[in-house]
Amino acid sequence: MSDLILSPVEQVSEELPLISLGMVLTDPLKIPHVSLISGKDILSLTVKGVSIKRTADYFESLKRKRLPALFVRLNIPEEKIDFDMICKEFITLGKVDESQHTCIEPIKGILTKLYAIDFMKCGFVYEIMDVLLAEGLVHTMYSSRIGNDSPENSVSIRRYTRDEVNTSIADYRNRITENDASSR
Repeated sequence: MSDLILSPVEQVSEELPLISLGMVLTDPLKIPHVSLISGKDILSLTVKGVSIKRTADYFESLKRKRLPALFVRLNIPEEKIDFDMICKEFITLGKVDESQHTCIEPIKGILTKLYAIDFMKCGFVYEIMDVLLAEGLVHTMYSSRIGNDSPENSVSIRRYTRDEVNTSIADYRNRITENDASSR
């Protein structure tokens, strides 16, 4: 299985441009955590539950933690974006459960509703990206802390397996449990 090569990708370091609708792949060179950008908010399904943060605060947090990230701005008219529907997709799922769904599940449902394309068949973010690119739905891609200073300004996304995703989720859940226990 070959990597998914994304190009062109613009570097951002100080301020992220406004993205009406898009995705954030945190630590995309490994097994990324995927969140949805809706204007000034970022929504994420995690092992703890649904997280909604301000986009600017999230970007600052990534910079502070020195985490690499890929931001994907999608082509969609702003009037088609329904924030209530987006929130309901996340809230309905509750939290990441590797036996049932991962962080991409609400994003697949939202993209399916907004674009009338079946994203539910996608099992991984690289499959979602394949469809978005094939359909011409990617407006711009931005990166932060990814070494994409090649002449092509590209980023390579590894094609990982479901077992690797489940292991990553379990490892993260264990780290959170250990941190919670040590803070008591």
